[in-house]
Parts: sequence; structure tokens; C-alpha cells
Amino acid sequence: LNLAMMLDRAPTDSHDFRMAMKYAIDREGVRDNILKGLGTIGNDHPIAPIDPYYNAEIAQRAYDPDKARFHIKKAGLENTPIDLYGSDVAGTGALAAAQHVQQSAKAAGINLNVINPPADSFWSSVWIQKPMITSGWDPRPVPDLIFSIAFSKTSTWNETLWRNDSFESLLSQARSTLDFAKRKEIYGEMQQMVHDDGGHITLGFRNFVDAARHEVQGV
Repeated sequence: LNLAMMLDRAPTDSHDFRMAMKYAIDREGVRDNILKGLGTIGNDHPIAPIDPYYNAEIAQRAYDPDKARFHIKKAGLENTPIDLYGSDVAGTGALAAAQHVQQSAKAAGINLNVINPPADSFWSSVWIQKPMITSGWDPRPVPDLIFSIAFSKTSTWNETLWRNDSFESLLSQARSTLDFAKRKEIYGEMQQMVHDDGGHITLGFRNFVDAARHEVQGV
């Protein structure tokens, strides 16, 4: 579950605005209240902590209203009304997550106007159309897939329109690297790039939950 901020239009083209948003989110609250505790917090790149290629050396970005306020002031957008499109079409709980972000951002002087667009027009009129929206991705078995689909400049599903030539070079390099340690190092560097510069905010990774009882069989 994530926020997607487009880098080709205002106000999300501002690095300071994106940093303000990244510090203005109570991620533990998203996990506990929106995911009902059945998930893990994110660190602004799409690789989950359970992934063998996860870069655990990137410091976890925490809720920090003071840092968020510093960046929103620097962006010249303190208390300026800014639209955030939230829809469960992008993933169950996305609208509630947008409302949760709206509340946590208030302490930083960020004034978010949550809009719930019609479900039947979300993919055509909101996704890769509006500057800031809720989004969500199904898990992929290897980092190359999610990086290629959602972050490569050559992909039509690059929802933030983030373009980074160094990232593209590493993406190609990782595909031909057979040594696991070296490949993990490359993917780790790519995670750092998205974390530092991209328009992606990871709100949380939801668990896939199954329930079982011995007398229920044949499913």
C-alpha cells in the first residue's frame, strides 16, 4: 500500500514537498489501524523486509512532524490545501490510509484534502493523472519485476514518472549478475535511490492471511 507522487507536475515535483510527506506519515498507525496489525511498515521503496534482497542498512524513516514542517516551509506550501486522491480500488484500506495520512500531516502544517474519486474512473482519470494518489501493488517474486514495472522510465506503469539514468543502469546490471552478494548490493543501492529521491511512499506491506481449522477440509 503506497502513495504515488508524480515528479512532472506541481506540487509533487518539489523534492522538499516529497520529503515533507515522507516525514509526515505515522507508519505505525497505518500498520496498527489500517492493516489491523497484520503487516509491516514501509521505508519508501517497494522491497519488503521478508525479501532476501532487502536493504536493512537504510535507516527507517520515522514520523517526524518537525522535519516535515521544515520541508513543507522550504517548499513554500505550509497550510496550502493539497489534494490527495484515496481509493480502495488501488487496494483495500487505501482510502482509510489517506484519511490517516491527512490527520498525521496536520501536525506538520500540511493541509491535505482527501478526495475519494468514482471507482469506475480511478484507473483512467486518477492513476498517473493526479499529482498524489493512493496506490497498491501485488507482490513480485524478485526485485527486478517491481523495479521494472513501477520505477523504470521505460515502463508505462511508472506511476510517479520518476526517471533516473543511474537506476536504469543498475537495473540492467543486476539482471546479468549471478553472484547473490553482488546482486544484493546492486538492489540495495537501487532501494536507496528510490528512498531518497523518488515519489514513492510505502505506507505498509500487508500480510496474506489464511485461517484454518482441522474440521474444515476440501478448500
